[in-house]
Amino acid sequence: MDGIRWAVALNLTRLRGSRGLSLSRLAKLAGISKGTLSALEQGAGNPTIVTLWALADALGAPFGALVEGADTAVADASPGVHVRLLAQSFGPPRMESYLMTLAGGAVREAAGHGGRVDERAIVLQGRVRAGVLGDTHLLDAGDEWTFDGVQPHLYAALEGPATLLVMMRYAALGPGI
Repeated sequence: MDGIRWAVALNLTRLRGSRGLSLSRLAKLAGISKGTLSALEQGAGNPTIVTLWALADALGAPFGALVEGADTAVADASPGVHVRLLAQSFGPPRMESYLMTLAGGAVREAAGHGGRVDERAIVLQGRVRAGVLGDTHLLDAGDEWTFDGVQPHLYAALEGPATLLVMMRYAALGPGI
């Protein structure tokens, strides 16, 4: 089993158990099939960022709690988008840093994250449009933008590939989270 699948399997099983949720209940809360959830807990399947965010939100946990310990990037449902967890701080506040790479023309749209999350994007390479839908900003290398990650938002690579540092600051999500 590769790094991301192993980490997700262990973390997902641990988090679901600590919250006393059945497979069926968590699947329903996350809006995914019970079969998909079962496969992920067994280290099978190919989890996307969208699926992992849905599970994290349903568990009341930060995204990093599901990929903690993985040494590989997570592919997004959007072609050409990869995200790698770089660091976590368990706070308070809890913070996470990710390296996001987007192929030229790639777009990452997020429905928004549960709880209270401030998301900061710092462009390391390339040119992107980022932010809350309806309030996106054009950013060049060296630019940064902070926005409400609870709102639907996007990252779009313009004029070639882009690399971003994405930092998330979570309000308290619950005991020990």
